[in-house]
Amino acid sequence: MLLSPVMRKPALPTAPVAVTPALRHLSSTPLPLPDRVGSPALLGIDAAGRVAVELLYGADSADCWLAQYVFSADGTPLDQRDEAYGHNPHFAPFDLADFSLDRPETAEAVQPLIFAGGRWRGLRETDRVPDVLHPLTVAEKIELTALGLPDNLLGVVESQVLAMVAINMDWLLLCRRVRLAYVTPYSRDADGTPFDYDSCAVHFVQWLPRQADDAGSQPLPQLMRDSRAMFGAQPTDLLYNPQWQRLYLIDNGTPTEPALLHIFAI
Repeated sequence: MLLSPVMRKPALPTAPVAVTPALRHLSSTPLPLPDRVGSPALLGIDAAGRVAVELLYGADSADCWLAQYVFSADGTPLDQRDEAYGHNPHFAPFDLADFSLDRPETAEAVQPLIFAGGRWRGLRETDRVPDVLHPLTVAEKIELTALGLPDNLLGVVESQVLAMVAINMDWLLLCRRVRLAYVTPYSRDADGTPFDYDSCAVHFVQWLPRQADDAGSQPLPQLMRDSRAMFGAQPTDLLYNPQWQRLYLIDNGTPTEPALLHIFAI
């Protein structure tokens, strides 16, 4: 007796999984005037591939000052201007008419990564912490502490996308800042306000598919490890020049390490 073959439905075609573009590191150049500590930002790229950078420093004092730099397409410093803490009466900013600053609009896929709501410091019971925070798993807390973050992490206070570039039709590249709350002993700040939790910020670079179904699903410890290995401790700004296929990225450094301009070929 012959058995009828089992009829199977033909397999549906699946969309190919997009692979993140390959990056090749070209150079890492410390910003000139290393004693100027502040907030660097990319100002634009010109037709020759030169990149302009601005540094606002002294923001912790009553005044703040400006320094500007121009680098070649390979990261060589070409020129600089500096207010010199207000002691340079001849300071004049660069003419940036030939420098383009192309910032794409925030994509829909990025929206889940932008949120805030919790206080940066306060009393846990009064502020309903950790109920108002975005949660972390126990495994994530352990891994984040191993990466140098404080013990007794409570959750995510806020998440911001500081900069974004569109590399191609499939991928976005983001600079993110995430603030994490953690338990502290009961204390009072300089104004006498009591607190028993505080927070700290971490910065990292993240690849994000344009059609991401769940942009927040990637574990935070893995994102930080991948980012630190290639982009440094505190990436805060980036620009992409499709003509030169160059990615320019600012690493704001640490108290013991200078701010850097990284350049990658894509």
